Amino acid sequence: MDEWLVQLYTFLHKQPGLNNIIKLKPILRLEDDRQVSPFNRSSSYSRSETANAYLLREGSSKFPLVKRSLLTDDTVYAFLKGIGLSEPDIVDEVLKCILPLYQTGRFALVNDMRYQQSISDIQEALQRTSHRARQELISTLNKTPFILASNVKMSERAWKTPREVYSKTEELLTWFEGNEQIWFIAEPFPESLCGDLNVPTHLRPSARTTTDTSGHVVIRDVRADHVRGLHGFDPDAKLDGLEYALDHITSDKARMLWDFLLKHRHLIKGVVETSKYTTFSDAQRKEISSPIGLLCSHKAWLPDENGDFYSPDELFLTNLPEGFEKSTDEARELAIKLGMQKEEVLQLADKLGIPHEVISLIQHNPAVILAWYQEQERKKVSLPSSLANDPDRRREKATEAAYSATVKTYKAVSMNKRISAGNSEVKIYLRNHHTNEAGQLICQLCNQAMPFRLPNGEEYFEAYQYTEVLGKEYEANHLALCPNCAAEFQHACLTDENERADLILNVDSTVNEEDLIVYLDMPAHCQLRFTQSHLIDLQAAIKDWLEADPVSPEQESSISAT
Repeated sequence: MDEWLVQLYTFLHKQPGLNNIIKLKPILRLEDDRQVSPFNRSSSYSRSETANAYLLREGSSKFPLVKRSLLTDDTVYAFLKGIGLSEPDIVDEVLKCILPLYQTGRFALVNDMRYQQSISDIQEALQRTSHRARQELISTLNKTPFILASNVKMSERAWKTPREVYSKTEELLTWFEGNEQIWFIAEPFPESLCGDLNVPTHLRPSARTTTDTSGHVVIRDVRADHVRGLHGFDPDAKLDGLEYALDHITSDKARMLWDFLLKHRHLIKGVVETSKYTTFSDAQRKEISSPIGLLCSHKAWLPDENGDFYSPDELFLTNLPEGFEKSTDEARELAIKLGMQKEEVLQLADKLGIPHEVISLIQHNPAVILAWYQEQERKKVSLPSSLANDPDRRREKATEAAYSATVKTYKAVSMNKRISAGNSEVKIYLRNHHTNEAGQLICQLCNQAMPFRLPNGEEYFEAYQYTEVLGKEYEANHLALCPNCAAEFQHACLTDENERADLILNVDSTVNEEDLIVYLDMPAHCQLRFTQSHLIDLQAAIKDWLEADPVSPEQESSISAT
């Protein structure tokens, strides 16, 4: 039977045009007399081939071997080599024998000797830079949990892929301190292997890089939809462990991050162009911050000279302590990208003689400051002027008028006076319900503190009756008003007395207290604010009067007028 196969292989050796056909036919005889095809494909459309057997004239191997008695014939050996079969090597052994043990979870965490041998074999396999299966090897290694890793926070050990681990360098140990999501390589690991597998040994961003001489980063490049970041900017740039480090910041982490950002300041904030054309001739531009930029601009992580941490917009570059690069153009550019206080602002504050914090307050609340300024301008009034054309002549006339002024005279008269009003302690009631936590009595119309105090220390205010239609002396039927608002309410309120009662009854006393407002027809202050207790009391008073007196409010008003 072997002689017949030798003859077949010798014939096929002379027919190289048949190689692609016979690769998938069961023409190989193995040492155990099984018949297999030389190669296997994952699908009929795949061009990737996996050898089903190897050539080995001497020695032992873990792989399936072509029957050795056939390989003694040099023509047969040359034919099988010609169709792509080879002797088993370290790359094949790693792919076929070592990595599957890790992929299926059949490798014990405690088998240190066997683990070190695996690492040694993998390192040797990666040194075969020209091997046909090198890319397959790297791809498989990146997806296989074959690295023994430890979690410092939880003191656990586990198998991890190269993309899930970090090299245990001093820099990374400091940066990831306390972060239970981070896994470090647990055992001594060849440095060259870290490089081949791209295992991080220092802080580095996860970001796209430029792919041509333009210096721009391609973000999307499909038909009629082209997006790029200018000058190396990637809007999706990230840094592993950044948020945790910022939330658990230390001086060492802050200095480390500052140095990192100096080197990668182009990833903080940049311009993204969007266009329908590959030439970007009609590009729309937008300046945005990356995830790195957003976190570093808003978190409190920069220390001052006292070791206290602040967000960038709260510090000047000169506030940073020793050990932070702050005198170079790169540092000044970084300060601008992070939104730190500008030096000219510092100079302005010094020139105006005001604290630096005041400038910062204005910068952070421009709308509020502008509204306050406009309100102050609105409140300003021009002082009246009445200049005399001839002051001396006016003095003469004024003296004559004063001399001729009518002497005050008095006459005793009788009058009716409402005597029930003085029986209720209205002002005490209003003080109790309209004094704030700071001890200020607040006007119900203008919402300002009463303008002055009496010699006894009490604020002066008017306790003005809300509506005349009620026939009883209700304390709640009075308002705490400053003198100006009292005059406006008395002489300029166009809201009918009866309507005032209805307005009170229509307010829902259960809503937020700042919303307990009655809207009156008045020229300057039209919102009358109540505290909840005052409103409830007044609603009860109005209902009490309506229930006690069957006469309608309109009729009552008419009778009172008569």
